[in-house]
Amino acid sequence: MTFDADADGDKDLLISNIGDTRFNMLINGKAQNKSYYDTMISYDSIFPRNTVAANKMMFPAAYYLDISGDGVQDLVVAPNGFQDVKETDQIGYYKNTGQYNKPNFEFVKSNFLGEKTLDLGARSAPVFVDIDADGDQDLLVASNGDYSVTKGLADPMFLFKNTGTKNSPKYSLVDKDFMNFSQYKFRYMIPNVGDVDGDGDLDLLVDIDLSLDVEAIHEGVVDQETIENWLTTKIANSLGLDPEEIDPEESFASYGLDSSVALGLTGELSAWLNLELETILFWEYPKISRLAAYLADEVVKT
Repeated sequence: MTFDADADGDKDLLISNIGDTRFNMLINGKAQNKSYYDTMISYDSIFPRNTVAANKMMFPAAYYLDISGDGVQDLVVAPNGFQDVKETDQIGYYKNTGQYNKPNFEFVKSNFLGEKTLDLGARSAPVFVDIDADGDQDLLVASNGDYSVTKGLADPMFLFKNTGTKNSPKYSLVDKDFMNFSQYKFRYMIPNVGDVDGDGDLDLLVDIDLSLDVEAIHEGVVDQETIENWLTTKIANSLGLDPEEIDPEESFASYGLDSSVALGLTGELSAWLNLELETILFWEYPKISRLAAYLADEVVKT
């Protein structure tokens, strides 16, 4: 993000990077030095320094826009990728109490926007159903949860009862693990309802992702070939290709694999293999075959 941080007429630069949880604030010395070129003369790795630093999320991104409606741009911070260890309260709002070209950011909240939604974590899937047969719609939500808490290993299902009316609903959380679903260690659940057996009442159907089988890993079923096939399929899907078009010996770069795809795959691999992995692995082991071999060894060690 570029903005004038010190009212000298040139643009300073706020940057972050893959695998890092902090910003670097680079100060432009173009105006002071009367230079023709932008020249970064100093930096600060704690930003904002005067308040709660934005250093709690992976690969943060910054946005300069007027949230408060006072005509002065504020700061909003959110993850740059779509996969992070922490998956709730990940949008930070900093009010600008200074001016447009010399901001003074004050931390306000970490749940901006999320405070008015059901921010339960990753892969949340809702379905409306009248649980208590009172004529109005209650709400069931399956969620993979906040990875920093659940490690993504056992999805719970949340029950919100409609304490309002049919036409003016109001939902209250009454059960954080409806029917004790977490005991089954399902992941990526998607609930639905319907009269499956034709007996006149509603049944609950739950779709799950069987490709994420932790028990199979512990039983030694997941080997290098299995991981290669998994990576091949996932990469093909993310790039809109047929799996047969993916060669495990070709580099990720040759397929145009970018950082956002790598971030997502790292998160899914971490959850599937129950390992703490870093996105940099896609550059340290730049082919499917090499990465699969490394991961297979790591699985054996666990």
